[in-house]
Amino acid sequence: MDVVLLGTGTLTPQAETASAGVAVVEGEHVLPLDLGRNVLSRMVECGIDPLRLSEFFVTHLHPDHTCELVSLLFAAKHGRSAPDPLRVVGPAGLEALVEALFDAWEWLRPDTPLQIDEIGPGPVAASGFEVEAVRLEHGTTEDLGYRVHSPRSGRTMAFTGDTGPCEALVDLARGVDVLVSECASTDADANAFHLSPTPLGEAAERAGVGHLVITHLYPQTPPGAVLDGVRARFGGKVTIGTDRMRIAAG
Repeated sequence: MDVVLLGTGTLTPQAETASAGVAVVEGEHVLPLDLGRNVLSRMVECGIDPLRLSEFFVTHLHPDHTCELVSLLFAAKHGRSAPDPLRVVGPAGLEALVEALFDAWEWLRPDTPLQIDEIGPGPVAASGFEVEAVRLEHGTTEDLGYRVHSPRSGRTMAFTGDTGPCEALVDLARGVDVLVSECASTDADANAFHLSPTPLGEAAERAGVGHLVITHLYPQTPPGAVLDGVRARFGGKVTIGTDRMRIAAG
């Protein structure tokens, strides 16, 4: 099982960095998590055809994690080759967001069946993988992290989306081979809505994470300071993620 980093940044424009998105890949099975700016193009660059996929998961409804919904809906109407209905999975409010897009641009509505599944914490049906949603803390926003397990290889990864420090982060990441986690700031700039190095490193250490992959750094956040802060609390492997990076889970 591989984890492909499709977008590792924010909505701040950067030449080589899209906003949030990863894909879990094993053989013919592909599970995309989050639909940030330019994620569909990153899929194509990484050898994944988004027009052949039938399922997309989002962690929460902030635009840096969902703005590519517009591109996805357009693609579903014009040229999508997958035979199955298009299924988009995410927290409460997802259906209202999609309907608001149709209110703005009625012509985005696909001709093929569209299934919007609003979910809460717990097991989630997914093709090819076992998925569990875990509620994390991101201010007043309904935010779900995802644990993805492969029944074929036995490997497990977790993806935070966005979260502040919380006990649920340890539950999400417990024993995973790969944790892809946001870390938006240094400890000096820490806030309750995002992670900084110390709480992230402590959570990864407590959870027994195999490989911690850090994403969602703002352009002004120095990667070296983030690495140093995380390594002071976490003894495992740590990587600052970049777009198009492919990471083996185990």
